[in-house]
Amino acid sequence: MERFTAWAPVVAWGLVIFGLSSIPGTEIPDVGFSWADKVAHVCVYGVLGALFHRGWRRSLSRPAGAALVAIAALSALAYGITDEIHQMFVPNRSSELLDLAADLVGGLLGGGTMSLVFGARPAPGTAAGPTNPARPD
Repeated sequence: MERFTAWAPVVAWGLVIFGLSSIPGTEIPDVGFSWADKVAHVCVYGVLGALFHRGWRRSLSRPAGAALVAIAALSALAYGITDEIHQMFVPNRSSELLDLAADLVGGLLGGGTMSLVFGARPAPGTAAGPTNPARPD
């Protein structure tokens, strides 16, 4: 059950991203500035990076600060690559390297924020964390 609770939010958010990526380009509103899609990528993948950080933090036996942020960001980037491939098949959507750069920045920001919030504290139930669920970490 621990694996499910660690990774279910990642899967759910990945499905949200897939759904958003499936919207044809002609149905996406123009918000008035040219970098709006990059800002959206940073925000959406920031959430994904935070969720990957949470999943990896709960799954790895000894998660480390900077390495955990890098793993979360690279995981978000890997999903971003599949998203860009998916968008090649959606009408009036395109695949761009700058989108991947925005995905990586978002993943780093999300993972980094989680690292700042949780610091070096290990996740509950990991080898280094408390195993008593009644005791918060």
